[in-house]
Amino acid sequence: RLRSRLTQLKLVFSELERELKSLYHVKNRYQHVMSELEALEEEKHKLEEELWRLRGIAERLEADIGEKDIIEREIKNLERKAHAVSEMVKTLDRIRRAIGPQGLPQIIRQLAKKAIEYHLRDIIQRFNIDFIDVLLDDDYNVKLVTKEGEKSLDMLSGGEKTAIAIAFRIALTRVVGPRIGTVIMDEPTAHLDEERRRELVGIIRYGLNSAAGLSQLIVVTHNRELEDAADVVITVSREAGGYSKVERIEST
Repeated sequence: RLRSRLTQLKLVFSELERELKSLYHVKNRYQHVMSELEALEEEKHKLEEELWRLRGIAERLEADIGEKDIIEREIKNLERKAHAVSEMVKTLDRIRRAIGPQGLPQIIRQLAKKAIEYHLRDIIQRFNIDFIDVLLDDDYNVKLVTKEGEKSLDMLSGGEKTAIAIAFRIALTRVVGPRIGTVIMDEPTAHLDEERRRELVGIIRYGLNSAAGLSQLIVVTHNRELEDAADVVITVSREAGGYSKVERIEST
């Protein structure tokens, strides 16, 4: 009976050993699980910290996005202003070129020169001067084109110079118009022969009638022939005693 009891106890002991081993294995498993849990808890804590950090970044990014939209709108506004300024600069540059030396003044000068040349041809031919054409350079110096070629004023006779000077004044008056109200000629018959002095009377009348805006032409001369072209003649003569006598004679 003792032997039987011993056998039973051995069996119980063996069972307890197995259970003990099983419990030991469970203990190890438990410890492993707890270690993993602690690691996961630490990882969770790190992730929560990263999440808060990322939330902070997200909030700042949202603020930056709002500021970015404002900046983009300001940039577009500045771009529109820059474009407007650029267009204004282009317009001002076009105006600058138009009113510059090679712009509108040059065009006006060329047009005025051509107009003066046109009237010069018309007036000079009334002096019966033999010429083909009359030209002005950029400084408005007169050149007469003849069968012998171009001639400057220095190459002309005294009578031709006087005739062209008179013609130039009348032509200029025609072109300028109302800006010249009065023209004064001092001894315009100097160097003119008798035929051209007679022609000058007709030219003066022609000039007054055709020069728009010219209210009067004053001629100072010793030549009585020019009285035929005058509306009013004022004579100045020396009297005895050294006095000057001034008379006004209305044209009939």
